[in-house]
Amino acid sequence: MTQPELPALDTVDAALFDLDGTLVDSEPMHRAAWQSFFASRGWEVSQETYTAHFVGRRGSDAFRGIDGPWRDDDPEELLAEVLTHLATGSTQPGAVPGAVELLRRVHDAGVPIAVVTSAVPPWAYDALEHLGIAGIVSVVVNGEDVAVGKPDPAGYLQACARLDVQPDHVIAFEDSASGIAAAAAAGIAHVVGVLTTSTADALRAAGAHHVIEDLGAFTR
Repeated sequence: MTQPELPALDTVDAALFDLDGTLVDSEPMHRAAWQSFFASRGWEVSQETYTAHFVGRRGSDAFRGIDGPWRDDDPEELLAEVLTHLATGSTQPGAVPGAVELLRRVHDAGVPIAVVTSAVPPWAYDALEHLGIAGIVSVVVNGEDVAVGKPDPAGYLQACARLDVQPDHVIAFEDSASGIAAAAAAGIAHVVGVLTTSTADALRAAGAHHVIEDLGAFTR
C-alpha cells in the first residue's frame, strides 16, 4: 500500500510535536534510567514490554495500567524513584536529526507550534531551551497539564484548544505507539510517525498516517 503524500506546511493550521524521541534524542538515556530502576527493584521487564507500554507515556499511568510486580506500590512514588535514576545521567541529549531545522522552517512559515509531552515540566522546558527552540514554541502541554496521559487524546486536544485550531487541520509528529494513538484519537488530520524508538509496523498499527526516518525527511 502506497503511503499518502505528506502535506505542505501552508496547508496546516498548526504543527504539534512530541518531545522525547521526536525532537530530543533522549530515549537512550530514559531507557537506561528505567533499566537501572527495574534492576534496583529486582524486576525483569523485557525491552518489548518497555517499548510497547512505557515509552511515550507518563510513568505513573504505565504503572497504573500495566500489570506487573509494581501492582501494590504507589505509582507516583515509583515514578519519583525512576526520576532519581534519570538524574544520575550527566550527558544532555541532542536533537533528533532534522528536528531543529524543521521547527524553524515551520515557524518561518507562520505556522504555530505546540509540544505535547508526557514529561514533567522541568525536563520539558530545559530540553527546549537546550535545543534553542523554546522561543518559537507557542504552547507546551506537559505531563502535569492533563488528568490522563497518552495514549489518551487529552494532551493533543488541549494543545489544539490553546492554539485555537481544529484537530482536523493540524499535523502531529510522534515516535511512540502510545503517542501516535493519542494523536489519532484526537482526530489529528496528519499523524506522522518518526522511526527513532518504534518500528514502522507498530506506528502504523497505532494509527500513523505517515512514517518517516527522521524529521529531516519532512523537509526533503
